[in-house]
Amino acid sequence: MSHDKHDVDHDDTALSAEDVDTSIEVAATEAPIAKEADAAEDDTVDPVEVAEQDFSRWLAEIATGTESDTMLRYAPTRSNSIDVTHSQPSGLTQFLSARRTRLTTLLRDQPEMQRSIHTAEAIDTKVQELLSDRGINVGYLSAGLATWRATENGVNQQMSAPVLLAPIRLSARPNRDDYDIQIVGPARLNPALVRFFEDNYGIILDPQTHEEAAYTTAKLEPLPTLDLLRTHSSKVRGLVVEHRLLISTFADLSDTASREVVNADHDIITALYEVGAGTDEAGFEDEAPELSVEPTPLDQRDPADEVLVVDLDASQQRAVDHIVAGESLVVSAPPGTGQTQTAVAAAAGLAKEGKRVLVIAENTSTLSEFSNRLAGLQLDPMVFSVQADTGTEEVTNQLVRSLLSAERAKEPAVRRIHETLRDVRRQLVEHGESLHEVRERWQCSPVQAMNELVTLMNADPAPSTSVRLKRSVLDGTVDREQVAEQLRYAAELGAFDASSTESPWYGARLRNVHEAEEALELAQRVHDQLSDVAPRFEAATAHAQLSIAANITEWMQQVELLREVRDTLDKFTPDIFDRPVTDLIAATATGGWRKRHGIDMSAMTRTRLRWLAREYIRPGVDVPNLHEALIKVQDQLTAWNQWASSKRNPVIPTGVESLAVDTSELYENLNRLQDMLAPAESETERLTRVDAGELHDVLSKLVEDSHTLHTLPER
Repeated sequence: MSHDKHDVDHDDTALSAEDVDTSIEVAATEAPIAKEADAAEDDTVDPVEVAEQDFSRWLAEIATGTESDTMLRYAPTRSNSIDVTHSQPSGLTQFLSARRTRLTTLLRDQPEMQRSIHTAEAIDTKVQELLSDRGINVGYLSAGLATWRATENGVNQQMSAPVLLAPIRLSARPNRDDYDIQIVGPARLNPALVRFFEDNYGIILDPQTHEEAAYTTAKLEPLPTLDLLRTHSSKVRGLVVEHRLLISTFADLSDTASREVVNADHDIITALYEVGAGTDEAGFEDEAPELSVEPTPLDQRDPADEVLVVDLDASQQRAVDHIVAGESLVVSAPPGTGQTQTAVAAAAGLAKEGKRVLVIAENTSTLSEFSNRLAGLQLDPMVFSVQADTGTEEVTNQLVRSLLSAERAKEPAVRRIHETLRDVRRQLVEHGESLHEVRERWQCSPVQAMNELVTLMNADPAPSTSVRLKRSVLDGTVDREQVAEQLRYAAELGAFDASSTESPWYGARLRNVHEAEEALELAQRVHDQLSDVAPRFEAATAHAQLSIAANITEWMQQVELLREVRDTLDKFTPDIFDRPVTDLIAATATGGWRKRHGIDMSAMTRTRLRWLAREYIRPGVDVPNLHEALIKVQDQLTAWNQWASSKRNPVIPTGVESLAVDTSELYENLNRLQDMLAPAESETERLTRVDAGELHDVLSKLVEDSHTLHTLPER
C-alpha cells in the first residue's frame, strides 16, 4: 500500500515477519528491471538534480543522526520523568504560576515522593552536564502528551510527543532531601511536532496561537492548547492528546543540518562538501599554503594603529595579525598557552575593523572564559551571547545594553600615552641596534660576545671561575697577548685554583709582600694572645661565678663589669648588692628628680632611707654624690644578674686589671686583622663577634696557610 504525504488515514495493521521478507525479495528482483525501464525511457540525467540529491545525502550523513526521541518518541517512565499531573492543587497552582515550589509540596504519596527525589537528582545532573558542556538547556516541563501511529520508511511505529514545553530550573535543598522546581520561561509549542505534522500530514500548526491559548491567565493552563491541537489535528487517525504534566529532559536537535538551514553556496560549506563527499573538485595540498600577508614588524608600528586589549607574545601577535588581515588559518596550541587570550585579541581586532565575529567552542566553559576575559577588559557590551535557550527578552536586553554602552562611550585620551610609547619604543629599538653594533676595538658586538660566553659555558668541562674583568681593565687592555700571558701567570700562582678561594685569606686587602708579611705576623700574635687570655678569662669568670661570654666583644663587657664592681666594693660594703637599691636612689635624689619619675615619698621616709644608704659606705670613705653612686650600683647589679651563675654577692678575682689590659689589646688587634681580611658580609661575621672556639680555629688556619698569603699580592 502506498502512502501519500496528505493521506492521514494510515493502515494500522503491521506486516508479519514472513510478509516483510517476501516483500524484500520481490523488491530486490524487480529493482533492476525497473531501473532498466526507467533508463530506457529517459537517457538524460539532470546534473543539477543529482548534485542537489548528493548534497542533501551528505548533510544527512553529517547530521546528529537522530530525531530526538524525547521530542517525537518520548516514553515516560519513573526513572526519566516526574509526573505532577495529579499533584496537590495548592502546590500545582503555585508551580504553574512560575513560582519556586518544593517537590514535596507537589507530591502526596511518601514512597512516590522519595522516588521522585532520586529522579530529580538524575534529571538535574543531566541538565547541568549538557548545559556546561554543550550550552543546551534540556530541563523542561511537558504540558500535554500527543500519541499516534505513523509509518516511516515502510515501518509503522508508535509516536509520542510533548505538546507544550516550558523551561524549568531544579535546585537541590541544602540537605539534598528535596528539590525546588520553578518554571523560568514561557511554554512553547513542540517545534518537532510542528515540523512532523507539516511534513507528513500537511497540517500547519500556528505556535503563537497555541501558546497564547495556554496563557489566558497569569499561570500556565495547558487545557485550552490541548483542545486546540485536537481540533486542528482531527484528521490524524488515532491521535490521542492527554493532559499530563511531566518533568523531564527534552532536546530538539533535528534541524541543525537540514537543507533549509545550511547555505549550500557558502564557500566554506562548499569546500567541506567537496572534501567530505569525495567529489572530483576536492583536493589536498601536500603542504599548508604560505600566508600571503606579511605583518608590519612590531617595532615599526605606530601605537595609534595597534589594538592592545591583552598582552601577547610574538607568536600570538603574529597569529592575530594574520587573522585581522582576513587570512584563513588554524592556530594549534596546547592547553594553557594562551589560546583564549589570542582569541580575545583576534575578536577585538576584527571588531575594530568593523567586522562581526562568530565565536564557537566545544563547551560553554570555554565560551564563558572568553566572555569573562572581555568583561574584565570592560568590553562585554560588544559580546552578543546567544545560547540554545536564549529568549527574545534576553536578546532585547543585550541589544539595549550594548547600544546604551556605545552611546555613553567617550573617546579615550591616549595622545600622550601614544607619544610616550613612541619615545620608549624608539629607545628600545636604538638599544637593540646598539647590542648588534660591532665595536671596532673588539671587532664584535655585545650580542656576539654574549653568544660566545654561552658557548664557553656549555663546554665540557665548563669554566668555574666567577671572576669578571671590570670596564677599566678592558679599556686598559691594549695588547691581548700580554693580558693572556698575565692570566697564565696568575693561573700558575693558583689564582684560579679552588684552594685559593677556600683559603681564609681569600679576598684579603693586601697590596704587596710587606703588607702580607705584616698580616701574617699580626695573625700569629693574635693567635698567641687568644691562647694566653682565654684560660685566664675562664678562670676569672669561674671565680666570680659568672657564665663565660661567647665572643671577644662580650669578653670586653664582662671584664669591664668586673672592674666597675671592684671600684664599687672599694666604696661600699658587699651588702650593697643584697637587694635592689631603687628606694635608696629615690631617697637620695632631688625633689625635681622624684617629680619627673612620679615618685611620692614622705620626708620621714627619705630621712630613714638616707641613713640606711650611708650605713653601706665603708668607714673612712667619702662618696661626694651618693645618688649617682647608687644608680651605678643598681646598673652593675642588673648586669651582674644577667651573667651570674649563682645568687651570691659579687666576688672579684685578683688580676682583673691586667686581664682587662690584655683583653683590650686582643680586641684591638682583632679589629686590625679584620681590616686586612675580606670585608665581613654582616656584623656577626666580624672576628670580634665570632664564637671564641671558632675564632681560635680561624686564626689557626690563617697562620697555617702562609703559602697562599705569600702569592696573594701578585695574584
